[in-house]
Amino acid sequence: RRRQCGGMRNSLAAICAAHEEWGRLTGRYHAPLIERYRMDDADFAILTIGSMTGAAKDAVDEARAGGERVGLVKVKTFRPFPAAAVADALRGIRAFGVVDRSVDFAWNCGPLYRETLTALHGASPGVPSLSFIGGLAGADLTVEHFARVIATTGQLPDAGSMPGPVWLNAEA
Repeated sequence: RRRQCGGMRNSLAAICAAHEEWGRLTGRYHAPLIERYRMDDADFAILTIGSMTGAAKDAVDEARAGGERVGLVKVKTFRPFPAAAVADALRGIRAFGVVDRSVDFAWNCGPLYRETLTALHGASPGVPSLSFIGGLAGADLTVEHFARVIATTGQLPDAGSMPGPVWLNAEA
C-alpha cells in the first residue's frame, strides 16, 4: 500500500511545486493558486474563477482607463481553497466583489464568495463585499456585466455591504 503524502494538507504545496517544475521544463511560468491583475495600487477588487476572467480583465482595463483604481484576483485552484493567498491578495483593499457562475442557496451567495469570506475571517474585518451571480445555464458574462460589477463594488466603501446577491443575467 502506497503511503499518502499528507492528503489535502500538502496539496497546495504540491500544486505550487508542479507549476514550478513545469516552468523549469518549459520556460513558461504561471501562477498556480491565484493570479493578481492590476492589484498593485487597487482600492477595490473583483474576484473571478475560470473563463469569465477574460471579460473581467477587459472591464478592469476600461475602468482603469477611466481613473478607477480596481484590480482583479483570479482564483485558479479552488480545492483546497488557497485561503492565505487570497487573503494576502486582498490585504489593504477597501471593498471587493466576487463573481460566481453558481449559487449556494443555503448561504444566498456563490461558493467562491463564501470561501473568500471564510479566508478573510479575522484577517480583514469590516471590508465591504458583495456576491454577484451570473452565467447560469450557459448565459454569457460580458464586459458590460463586469463594468456593472466594478461600478457597484466601487460604491461599497461608502455604502457598506449591500444585501445580495446581485443577479447579473436577470431581466430588469
